Amino acid sequence: MSSSPPETNAHRANAMLVIDTASRPGFLALSQADAPAGEWLAFRAFSHGRRQGEEIFPFLQEMLSGAELPLWELAGIVVTTGPGSFSALRIGLGAAKGLCETTGLALCGLSLLDVAATAAAGKARVVVLRAGRTDVYLEGFDPEGRSLEAPQVTTLAQWSLPASWEPEIVVAGEGALVEECAAHPKLGSLPVITVDEELPLRISAMGWSRLREGQLDDPMTLDALYVRRLNAGDAWVDPRDGSAAS
Repeated sequence: MSSSPPETNAHRANAMLVIDTASRPGFLALSQADAPAGEWLAFRAFSHGRRQGEEIFPFLQEMLSGAELPLWELAGIVVTTGPGSFSALRIGLGAAKGLCETTGLALCGLSLLDVAATAAAGKARVVVLRAGRTDVYLEGFDPEGRSLEAPQVTTLAQWSLPASWEPEIVVAGEGALVEECAAHPKLGSLPVITVDEELPLRISAMGWSRLREGQLDDPMTLDALYVRRLNAGDAWVDPRDGSAAS
């Protein structure tokens, strides 16, 4: 897979690479601008979260060859920044940043929580994603889509809905998590929208929007959305506001 474009080649600008190693098991895809919903130039789900590092570049080579699309002709690369497994996030971000640094392609990093929140646009909502057997990643958003507090990892049993929040929607994942939300004393009365099956399409849609609006990230400084502070060590910094951990 060549990383250096010929001087005469211009970016095709209607296809982008999507790298998701934050969700389980994640996927790699070539998304075409303005394609009908659900249609991809190429799409490969990783076979297992622990094999993302082995599969990411063979999958990329296979997809680019099948689409007869040189890497340097892409409009850009969109990568999920988290929350998720420490190792998985490093794999996805490392691949995306390395490809952008060698080709000059535009880079856009997206939080899965921000992506999932688009399922309830215009309404106050709490996004809940599976983080482990008992833990969840959780973040609240106001009707304009602004985060109400930094993302956190907790259990639904330990989390209490702040009195100042009046969310109308809870965005969750698979069926078991929906049932847990329904059993929660505060969340149980709220409607639940599941986004697991449509999450790749929402990542693609938000990625295209950010690329077109020029909301890009610097490959040298883009980092993972670490919600588990132990993953990042003593120098943990909340990417949302740049504040160091207390």
